[in-house]
Amino acid sequence: MEEDVREHVDREGLTAAAARIRASSHLGRSETLRRLFDFLLERTLAGEPPKEIVATLPKDPRQMFGPGFPEAVEGRGSHWLADSFAANSVHDMTQKAPVRMYYGSEDVDVIPDESRLTAAAMRARAADVTAVDVGPLGHDPSMLAAAPRILDWLRELEAARR
Repeated sequence: MEEDVREHVDREGLTAAAARIRASSHLGRSETLRRLFDFLLERTLAGEPPKEIVATLPKDPRQMFGPGFPEAVEGRGSHWLADSFAANSVHDMTQKAPVRMYYGSEDVDVIPDESRLTAAAMRARAADVTAVDVGPLGHDPSMLAAAPRILDWLRELEAARR
């Protein structure tokens, strides 16, 4: 007997996430892409994800990545993409200058925990780091909301140097 997918769909969370995506610029101006997005959302909310898509997905999601990538992410090998992520990470850096990380609590591009966890890890290395929640905003709106706060903070730093 096939499992009822509807039991596992968080309708409220999915609907809220879809509204944030529609309100953002992620779907661009393409009406076709918007219709496809709405179709996939509708089918998923109904517990009937398109069989054509589901049929193409591997049973093990790790198979969607090239050879070596999952192992490298788990620290059991090397892969150019995982190495690139590691080389560009700020998570384990110790900054000498003060750092502020501004984030929106509704950001789906860079989830809020990334800012909070990175700030905590940098503070553990004696860095002056603060993660600042600018409110229930997505990625792009949070940048706009952070701009005046950043300017105020920079002015405070400049005044402290005098």
